[in-house]
This record gives sequence, C-alpha cells and structure tokens, in this order.
Amino acid sequence: ALNYVSDASEVIAMLKAGRADYGILGEPVASKACKATGSKIVMDIQGEWDKLVGLGTFTQAGFVLGKNVLADEELAAALLEALSANAELIVSEYDKVNAVITEKGSSLNMDFTAELLARCNLGCKRSSVIKEDLEKYFEAVKAYDATFIGGKLPDDGFYY
Repeated sequence: ALNYVSDASEVIAMLKAGRADYGILGEPVASKACKATGSKIVMDIQGEWDKLVGLGTFTQAGFVLGKNVLADEELAAALLEALSANAELIVSEYDKVNAVITEKGSSLNMDFTAELLARCNLGCKRSSVIKEDLEKYFEAVKAYDATFIGGKLPDDGFYY
C-alpha cells in the first residue's frame, strides 16, 4: 500500500521509526534520507520511466510565465537564459551549493557532490524545444488517468 505524506521529513521519520519499508523521494532529499536512516537507493524512477516511455528523464517541475512576461519576449528570453545558467552553475560549482542555500535561508544541509547533483537532473529548457518529450509525458499520464491533464493534451498555446 502507498501512504502519501505531506513532505519528505515525514518519510524520513517513518523510515527511522520502522513504520515504512521504503520511501519515494527526489534528490537531494533521497540522499539525505539514506544518511539519516541507514537506507540505500534501490531504484531510479527516471530509469524506470525511460524503460516505459523511452525518455531518459521526465519533467518534474515547470516554470510558468504569465502573460505580462510573455508579452515582453526580451524579458522572457533573459529569464530563461538566467535559469539555464543557474542550473549549469549549480552543477559545475557543486562544492559551493550548500553555503549558498544556507545563506539564503534553506535548512537543507547536505554534502552536495557532483554525483548527487547529477541525479537531480537539473536543467531548464523551453517547452517548445522539448514539446515532443512533454507530449510523450502527457500521453503516459493521460493513459493512466486522463483527468490528471484535463482529459486532453495541451494545445500549441501551452508551449513557449
């Protein structure tokens, strides 16, 4: 049986207390949970997704641009470029990540390594560039339960 919880700290507490045999967590919290509980990572959901759909990764988060931002193509392009550069910087300067996020108020204190950040699959791409991959994702979700995506694939206006 799957038990849904409100956040990753609940999964870690359940693993520590022996109330859960496994947890499904994203990185970097999965690595934090392993360290805190003596557990180990036994499955790569991205790898399983690849076997199922033929895509190495799946979209885990989206950045939605409002109409005002989209109306200013220069601003939208600059924002996307800054987000892409930030993702690249995090991966290339992994040894500085913990200090920066702590300085910014994060309570996630970890030893960020190149390997851990590689498992995070950080990146930023225009939806129009990865439209085919997104449509494969939406098709897989739709096949499972079409209500999750409003019953149909997004139209071309969805992609930027």
